[in-house]
Amino acid sequence: MKKSLGTMVALMVVAILSVIFITAKYSNAVNIGKDSRFIAYDNGTILDTKTNLMWAAKDNGSNINWTDAKSYCENYRGGGFTDWRMPTKSELKGLYDDSIFGNNGYHLTKLINLSGSFVWSSETTGPNTFVTSFLYGLAYEEPSSSARRNRTLPVRTSGRETTAVNETNTEAPAAAPAANGTTKQWWEKGYVPPPKVEEPVASVEVIAPPAEAPAAPVEVVTPKVEEP
Repeated sequence: MKKSLGTMVALMVVAILSVIFITAKYSNAVNIGKDSRFIAYDNGTILDTKTNLMWAAKDNGSNINWTDAKSYCENYRGGGFTDWRMPTKSELKGLYDDSIFGNNGYHLTKLINLSGSFVWSSETTGPNTFVTSFLYGLAYEEPSSSARRNRTLPVRTSGRETTAVNETNTEAPAAAPAANGTTKQWWEKGYVPPPKVEEPVASVEVIAPPAEAPAAPVEVVTPKVEEP
């Protein structure tokens, strides 16, 4: 029993150390190159700062059908991440740039290496799926069983480990200070809204009544006494 417990403890320690090692390795990825809006890291990932998408630095390297391509992307672990997937047509279209002659003459950043011009996308239409050409920038229907000339390029949506782009900064509403001097936000328990500040009452101008002019003196006329 003690031996089994010791083995379990040893396995737990090894697992914890492995997680720490992996986290330390991939949380400190070093920027090794930049090409316009793309940044290359030393863990085999490429960040598109315009779309906030993270791409694998290279495709799978050989002909592959759609089913195997999907599995390849979902099981890809580049950079230590586990949320890789197959890209959409729109995402591949956003990667295409006719003004660039990249590796092997394909029209995308030189930081990404394609070994073939056609890349699978995740959309399907009946028995067919779509591939995007990085020679012409167009998407074509292709039987999912076809492996000729087709490649796959894993992608993921970049999370908090990188700076988000096109993010609108919204100021939080003002919060009332708590009794202990700290400030609670509106979503926290115990938040007290600030007192409503009433507008000051406008002063009333008192107008004095106009002064009346003094009355004119009345002339008293003494009656004339007639002589006898």
